[in-house]
Amino acid sequence: MRYLRLLVVACTCLFPLIFSHTGHAASVLYSYTGNTFDTNDTTNTLCAIGASGCFNNITATIELPTALGINQPLSTVAWDAWSISDGLTTITDLTTDFSLSGSLQVGTDNNGDINKWQFIVQRITGAAQPQDELVYMQTTNSSGQNDSTGYCRTSSGTSCSYTAVAQVNNDPGSWAVSTVPLPAAAWLFGSGLLGLFGLSRRR
Repeated sequence: MRYLRLLVVACTCLFPLIFSHTGHAASVLYSYTGNTFDTNDTTNTLCAIGASGCFNNITATIELPTALGINQPLSTVAWDAWSISDGLTTITDLTTDFSLSGSLQVGTDNNGDINKWQFIVQRITGAAQPQDELVYMQTTNSSGQNDSTGYCRTSSGTSCSYTAVAQVNNDPGSWAVSTVPLPAAAWLFGSGLLGLFGLSRRR
């Protein structure tokens, strides 16, 4: 019985460690939907704006450990995960050769809704930039820029002095918020711990 109790204690200690990395329990998901791109560089031959399977608008998600407060000034946030997509390419915090440019920053209004943000990803310095591959993607309403995405237009495979860009001019999108549910595995694990504890008490 002593060993069983030790097992319960050990599992209880490991529980938050396991699911803090795999499930992001009780985290909050902020989802962004940008407006449809209305202009594009005339030299862009990658695809036409609005065409199926091509870049149409920026969408993004930011998973945070807790909900944002009210009237929060534009500031860096600690995130659990993030993703951003232009409909053609999706980049996440796990994507190699890409990283956040600077920090991910948000601000809120008196309802706690995001009303200021800066979210930019770009190919890391030194990474190859083959022709027609993504160079950067961004959505921001805090520094005079708006949604845009850039693709390499050179064939050197080493640098992109010129990019094909699709963008929305002065017309940023909107954010929605939802709670990330606790994974079913977490509930199963927790119920198992309760069962073990009940068994040890019974004995």
